[in-house]
Amino acid sequence: CFRHGYGEARLTRARHAAIRVSAKARGSDVLARAPRARSKALDNSRMLAAASESQQTLNELLVDALDTQFGREKVARVIDSVQRAERGEGYELNHDPTGQSRPAFLQSAHSYIDGLDARPFHDPADFAWASVLENRWTEIRDELSRAYSSTGRVAKTGNNVWVSAVREEALSYGPDWRTLVLQDRSWDAKNAKLFPKTTKIVRDEANCPSVEVFFARQAPQTGIAAHSDGCNFIMTAHLALDVPMAPTDTPAWIEVGGERREWLNGKMLVFDTSYTHSTHNPSATKERYVLLIRFWHPQLSAVEIKALNFVFEALDDPAVLFEHRQRPKQRGPLGSFEQGESRAARRAARRARQS
Repeated sequence: CFRHGYGEARLTRARHAAIRVSAKARGSDVLARAPRARSKALDNSRMLAAASESQQTLNELLVDALDTQFGREKVARVIDSVQRAERGEGYELNHDPTGQSRPAFLQSAHSYIDGLDARPFHDPADFAWASVLENRWTEIRDELSRAYSSTGRVAKTGNNVWVSAVREEALSYGPDWRTLVLQDRSWDAKNAKLFPKTTKIVRDEANCPSVEVFFARQAPQTGIAAHSDGCNFIMTAHLALDVPMAPTDTPAWIEVGGERREWLNGKMLVFDTSYTHSTHNPSATKERYVLLIRFWHPQLSAVEIKALNFVFEALDDPAVLFEHRQRPKQRGPLGSFEQGESRAARRAARRARQS
């Protein structure tokens, strides 16, 4: 996912992958055995040496690729952000108006782009696509309603239907927060086919600059513990579809940066999850359903978005960095790293070039 940025876990995986790719290129049997995570095959001294080499390679290759592909001046903020993350330099600012630095008001990020407007909640009216979704919310709700009234069919034909949070999120999100993903960088063909109207509205009609789109379900009397997603260049929007509301029920709420708001059916909430945030559904019987959209911060430039797409591609598959050294600078549109193209397609293209 994009929302957690390029945190230490992702960087560590990329470093180990870089070891393997670099080793393969040099024919080094010792480094080629370097694992994705821990391994008993290498002793501590060899692992430390390999990790040091991979970090240097990853840093140098990534910065060089960003400079060559996009121009250092145009993506200086992205380069600075990646280098800070590699050095383990995070960003923290407590916005407590009382000066007491209470945890609820903390903004923190390990993946941080300088100069982006930061506040807990943003006005949905500032985003043209948000009003399109609000105007079409009943169609999205009805499509979801039909789907969860035939859960067996959806579960049988869809991908990862109503799955719980992944391991790195589980402590905050808990086992009762479930998702049905339509987009995670690229659109899921099977799930998009199950929700064609929602997909068309979000992707084609609203033209939303999304990186993730999914339905999120919160069970009664459960919540998400206070946490930060650690990334300030991806924002989040919730379109409430079926939520407990007054006066017939106890309203469900979300708190971001010390500000608490309730979901209202058909209304959008837009917020910054680099602020500490939490949720709760106090209803005794009613689940809470929202369409959750994560999207690029509007103050990123188009070339910065392409560069960030490239960074995530490289962290997921460092082989692109070694390939970058072997090919001339690309000119014109950087289609290989446009939003929405599947990682699998890019890997297949690389295999074809190598064959």
